[in-house]
Amino acid sequence: MSTRVSPASWRLSDPEAAALVAGTYGDPFSLLGIQQAGYAFVARAFLPGAERVEAATLDGKPLGLLEKRGD
Repeated sequence: MSTRVSPASWRLSDPEAAALVAGTYGDPFSLLGIQQAGYAFVARAFLPGAERVEAATLDGKPLGLLEKRGD
């Protein structure tokens, strides 16, 4: 059984992303970090200037690259 979820269920809306970038989102930690999306979990980060971000388990095993959004 696959744990993949559709992008529509885990991607931030354009207004949410814009508010995070502007620093006006009231509770950024409700959107960033590890979040549940359906039966799976996703990782979100806001790291201006980062070219690549890789998620890992607590013991250092790689889980995959985070998808970059915007410039």
